[in-house]
Amino acid sequence: MQIKPSLFIIIFLLLFGCKNETESREEKCIAMILSQPGIQPFLHPELEGRIPIVILKNEYTKSCSNFFQAGKYNCMIVDLEDLATPAFFEFTRKKFSSFGVEFNYNVEGLSGSVDFIQCDQAICIENFEIYEN
Repeated sequence: MQIKPSLFIIIFLLLFGCKNETESREEKCIAMILSQPGIQPFLHPELEGRIPIVILKNEYTKSCSNFFQAGKYNCMIVDLEDLATPAFFEFTRKKFSSFGVEFNYNVEGLSGSVDFIQCDQAICIENFEIYEN
């Protein structure tokens, strides 16, 4: 049996063109943080350069896809040397915590701390603190 070229192209596109639907734990946590009501007023999606949300690539975000959806926002992971905007988030693991995150959004003078817990089959926020610098 010989596969027709057009069928081969369709199969190839289906196998290799599909979006990876797996989401890392860090992507889920970032999406939960960005969806918090306390952060919403600082995101300003109407301003130029704010969407997609730029996130600094580091030890915490290294398992994230370069582009991913975090709730209603598109996010882009960028290396420090490639940053072209002052509007970027930095997420880091919380010291002395197995499942905590600290974040900074310097363009808005915003920082915060989040503790997550595993509840049933999902990740839940246990504690959320936000500070304006």
